[in-house]
Amino acid sequence: MKVRIRRNSKSVIVALFTSFPGIHKIAAQWLCPNGLGTSLLTAKDNEPQM
Repeated sequence: MKVRIRRNSKSVIVALFTSFPGIHKIAAQWLCPNGLGTSLLTAKDNEPQM
């Protein structure tokens, strides 16, 4: 899956839960100019704040 993030964006919505209902949790990690981040995503909480 390719995710595009606009410059100065504060969040990303992860839509894998809709396409793949068997996925219950995603451990997300990212690196951005503000530093590192992690989040445990679920179908109801699918928008990590960066």
